[in-house]
Formats: sequence, structure tokens, C-alpha cells
Amino acid sequence: MADARTRAKRRTLGFNPLNSPLLGCEGHHVNRFDVIYMPTKLHQSIHHNQHTGRGMAQMNAIAYNFLFKQEVEAAIAAKEIQNVNCA
Repeated sequence: MADARTRAKRRTLGFNPLNSPLLGCEGHHVNRFDVIYMPTKLHQSIHHNQHTGRGMAQMNAIAYNFLFKQEVEAAIAAKEIQNVNCA
């Protein structure tokens, strides 16, 4: 019965990944549709539940900070590559 309930809840969630999966990561639904991949340890650091809203504000803040950090690191790496190619 618990498996059927879990599957039914998952069917209500969409899947729009905001970043690419990494080795040792899990997807976190920041809302009903959008998913941020983040390290498993980080994802499991706060108990949260999409359906009840418990812990979601804290976990979403962590997830968006992780996503922003990834984007900044990618931009810096691209700039460094561009500088090497121009030199």
C-alpha cells in the first residue's frame, strides 16, 4: 500500500531539470515541476516534504544556492578558456 501511495504522489510531480545530473547526486523538486540536481548528502541534510511543505523553504534555499554556485563556476571556467584562447 505504501508503494502505491508513493507512486501516486510521484505522478503529480513534473520533471524539468534546471541543471545536469552529477555523480552522487539526487534530484530535488523545488516546486511541482522544476528539479535541481544536488549532492545526496546535501539533499538529505534537511528533512523536507514537497506535499506537506515541511522543510521546503530551507531545502529550496540550499538547492538554489547550489545551482547558483554551479552557474558562477561555469561562467568563470568559460571566461578562463576564452582568455587562454585569446592569448
